[in-house]
Amino acid sequence: LECDELAEIVDAFCLACSITNNPKLCARSVSVLNQIAIYSAIPIGKLTAVINALDQQSQQNDDTVSIKVLQALLSLITNRYFRSQLCPKDLQQSLSLILKLRSKSSSNQVTNA
Repeated sequence: LECDELAEIVDAFCLACSITNNPKLCARSVSVLNQIAIYSAIPIGKLTAVINALDQQSQQNDDTVSIKVLQALLSLITNRYFRSQLCPKDLQQSLSLILKLRSKSSSNQVTNA
């Protein structure tokens, strides 16, 4: 695929994350973004949009979506290709989201105990 086509695909899934409150659709959209990240196929110019879409999804109260967001964030920050391309602001936002999801998970475990 060409870079423009990849950008359009990424934009479509970021848009799906931003316009729906349906947890199943959100989980699928985040999963696709995760797979695209695993294959290093997110155009560098779209990294901020992807992180913002994941940030938006992290605010949902669905455990499945939260896990998918966490997986996608970890794929982004541990991928050798993206690690050197993430600007400090995006890296900070990603790490902050991971910590927020972790603390959210911890509080859910305490509440359910």
